[in-house]
Order: sequence, then C-alpha cells, then structure tokens
Amino acid sequence: MYQLIGAVLCGWLLLAGVVLAADEQIVVELTGSGSRTTRPFTVKDGWEVRWTTTNELSLFLIDAQGQPLEALGHSMGDAGGATYYAKGGTYSLRIASNAHWTVTVVQLP
Repeated sequence: MYQLIGAVLCGWLLLAGVVLAADEQIVVELTGSGSRTTRPFTVKDGWEVRWTTTNELSLFLIDAQGQPLEALGHSMGDAGGATYYAKGGTYSLRIASNAHWTVTVVQLP
C-alpha cells in the first residue's frame, strides 16, 4: 500500500514539474490561472523560482516594500522554466498570465 502511495506521489510531482533534490525545500507552491501577486515569503541566499504554464506567463520579483526589482522569467505556450536568485530576503512574486500555471519557490542547499 505504501509503495502505491509513494508511486502516485512521485508521479504527481514529476507531472507538476517539481522534482526536488534531497535537501531542497519548497518555500511557496501555488497553482492558479490569471494574474496575481503572491503573499510575501522569506528565503535565504540561493533560491530558485520554477514555473510551468499552459500559455503566456511572466514573473516579476517584488521587494518587501512592494517595489518591482526585476523580471524573473517569461514563457509562451505550454512551457516552463526556472530562475536562480542569489540574494535572500523577503519578496513577493507578481504573476502575469492569461492561462493556468504552477509556480514554486525552492530554497536551495
């Protein structure tokens, strides 16, 4: 029974495009559609944002004061990507999209 549950969970993670190394930690994982700004999250130095989308998606990094810092990524069509960010801190993400998407913030070891 436990093997079946493990196999289903592993398959789901692979389908979601989120495969973690043993010591990576998920900080934020969101699934939705359309545009939104995430709640603030805090990360240490060395983190990554990963995404998948069924159409156009743009990601922007927002600082703790609500000011835009930089674009983290852009995808067209059924695609995905990842962007490494070296500096830790408290941030939000602005997700601009017209489609279904999954966005995951991962703290790297």
